[in-house]
Amino acid sequence: MLETVDEFFTDAPSHHAPSGPRPSDRRTPGHSRGMGLLSWVVVAAIRPAAGRTSYNSDRGEDRDQTSPAMAALKPKLRGFGRIETRLAILALLPFIALVYWGAETLAFRSAMEDGRSLLADRLQIVRRAVETEVDRFRALSAIVAQDPRIAQALTAGTAEARSRADAYLKTVGDLAGAEQVYLMDTTGLTVSGSRAGEPESFIGGRYDFRPYFLKAMAFGEGRYYGVGVTTGKPGYFVASRVEKDGRILGVVATKVDMSPLETTWARAGQAVGVADGEGVVFLTGLPQWRYRFLFPPRDGTGQILGRERRYAGTDVLERPPLLGSQARPLDRPAMPDLPAFSADAATDLLFAFSRSAIDDWQLFATLPLSGPRGFAQLVAVASVLCALLLLVGAIVVKQRRSMIAMKLRETRVLEERVAERTRDLASEVEMRRRTEAELRATHDSLIHSERLAALGRMSAAIVHEIGQPLSALESRLATVDHYGRQSGREEIVRNVSSMRDLLGRMRRTMHHLRSFAGRRDGRDTADVDLNEALDAALVIAAPRAREAGVRLLSELPSGLPLTRGVAVRLEQVFINLIVNGIDATRQAAGAQITIRSDISDGFVTIHVDDEGCGIDEAVQERLGEPFFTTKITGEGLGLGLAISNTILEDHGGALTFSSRDGGGTRASVRLPVVAGAVTPHLESA
Repeated sequence: MLETVDEFFTDAPSHHAPSGPRPSDRRTPGHSRGMGLLSWVVVAAIRPAAGRTSYNSDRGEDRDQTSPAMAALKPKLRGFGRIETRLAILALLPFIALVYWGAETLAFRSAMEDGRSLLADRLQIVRRAVETEVDRFRALSAIVAQDPRIAQALTAGTAEARSRADAYLKTVGDLAGAEQVYLMDTTGLTVSGSRAGEPESFIGGRYDFRPYFLKAMAFGEGRYYGVGVTTGKPGYFVASRVEKDGRILGVVATKVDMSPLETTWARAGQAVGVADGEGVVFLTGLPQWRYRFLFPPRDGTGQILGRERRYAGTDVLERPPLLGSQARPLDRPAMPDLPAFSADAATDLLFAFSRSAIDDWQLFATLPLSGPRGFAQLVAVASVLCALLLLVGAIVVKQRRSMIAMKLRETRVLEERVAERTRDLASEVEMRRRTEAELRATHDSLIHSERLAALGRMSAAIVHEIGQPLSALESRLATVDHYGRQSGREEIVRNVSSMRDLLGRMRRTMHHLRSFAGRRDGRDTADVDLNEALDAALVIAAPRAREAGVRLLSELPSGLPLTRGVAVRLEQVFINLIVNGIDATRQAAGAQITIRSDISDGFVTIHVDDEGCGIDEAVQERLGEPFFTTKITGEGLGLGLAISNTILEDHGGALTFSSRDGGGTRASVRLPVVAGAVTPHLESA
């Protein structure tokens, strides 16, 4: 019955630890010699500060190196030196003692932790060895009890039946390596055995007092370790009940010799062993520990051992406990995977205990405490020497610091001046960089404004040159319309009406070109239905898409929010983006242009997605510049996106481009939504 005991890591006494001096408090002669050496080192290190004298070898006396003017003060200085030396020693001794105690304590704890880990590993090895040895014979008695010859030897009772049983038991015992296999009837009398005819045979002996026989008769199986009352040899007994037709006939028992384990442990020099549930050590490689209690026995233990004759012929009750007279068993068993530890002052050993699953056995392993203690003292001495060396080094460092203090201050002042000048230069450089960036931005803005101005002048020229032909064309169309109505030719009237609509669109475009370079006053703006504007743009771009083999797909929902602006100008933007998408996907077979939308934060965004080759980031930054185009010469002037960008800026919107993940380009038009306005559309375009 054990629990974890660790008196090495706390100052409070443990009720589990044995009385007497603690192992960590014991001091060896090496410890005293170590402290004497440390005291000599301290005195030798401090003594030169007591006075500055030298030895005259010619006269055999000390020669004072001070000046004649100081000769009169020599006695006083010597007295002061002695006092200074004593004070220095008194000041250093507590420090050295503290360093020695701290290093020794930490080193001892570390060594003890290593020892505990080593003992835990040894306990695992001991457990596996013991359990493996027992498991070899665990089922042997049960198997033998099933043989018909065993039952016949008990029921027939003839010499022939018992002879056959003897031969069978001998064969089984020899093959299994068991010391003896024998058969008892219900009264505990041995009637057959593997050693029949030999001096050490159990035949004729009665063992009804043995616990393994009683347990086998009561529960079908019994196990027990004890000293044989016939041979005086210890062994492990495994018994099984013999039954036939529901009737109990007797018990088959196997005695296992476990002394090979003790031989192995003794050769390995390991102080390990196994104790029974009462705390008696019965298996160990150290003969002086065998048949001794680990702890002082409880009341009634002697009666139990005497009744069972467990250790017959031994003086187990007369020998002192292994862990000292003041130690006692612990209150609860240690878990198999959680060893318990205890240090014994009498044996100067560290014990580790673990409970086995076999018959509540207790496994233990030991290590001498002299190893951790010696290691701790060695570390403590080395730590004190290191501390003294560090102290001397600190004094030297302090002197060097005082010598170079002025140089360090001068260097620090110089570094501060350099750092201040560096900050000034960095500030000046940063200011120049900002100025340069502002000038570059201003220059780019001027260039852009000049381009827009040129575009405005060109727009005015175009309006002027095309305005008169449009007026003449309007007059001709009116004449044709009149002729068609007079002649009743409806086809001519319809065509003329369509041409007039297109002519009106051209006039509106010319009107927008006329006002491109200037600001608008907003008087011609209105709520624009984006569904209608996009439907109109798709109708105008449809012939060009069919010609290029490109499919136009609208995924716009019905009822897009309204925006404030000029419908025809927004149609012009959408037409321009759709036509650009058609030109970009012209070479792709079965390509399509998809128009989508999304609404967020008071803005509606129209996406025109094509399946072209995409667009580079460097090109995206220049798409809004007038006269910049990626088309070959003769296919475009580079004004469409510039005009679209200007139109959207007038509407409070923006135009952006991006490459799609699956290939192609996305052109996004972002426009503000009219608050509270809803389009009357009910279906998708």
